[in-house]
Amino acid sequence: MAQYEVTYSIGSRGESGHGAFVTEAGMNYLTTVVEAPSPSIAQRIVENMFGGPARCQASPGRPV
Repeated sequence: MAQYEVTYSIGSRGESGHGAFVTEAGMNYLTTVVEAPSPSIAQRIVENMFGGPARCQASPGRPV
C-alpha cells in the first residue's frame, strides 16, 4: 500500500442525488492523505468518508 494525497470538495447533487455538483461555501479543494493500494481506491475512500459521491467529489490520489 502507498500514501496518496486526494483533493476533494464537499457539497451536494440536489434532492435526486444526480444533478450538478454544488460545493458548500469554503469546502472546495481540500486535501487529505490516505493509504490505499491505488489512486482510484484512494479517491473512493475519501468520497466514502464524507457520505459518498453524492456528497463528496474527489480526484484520484497522487502519490506522496
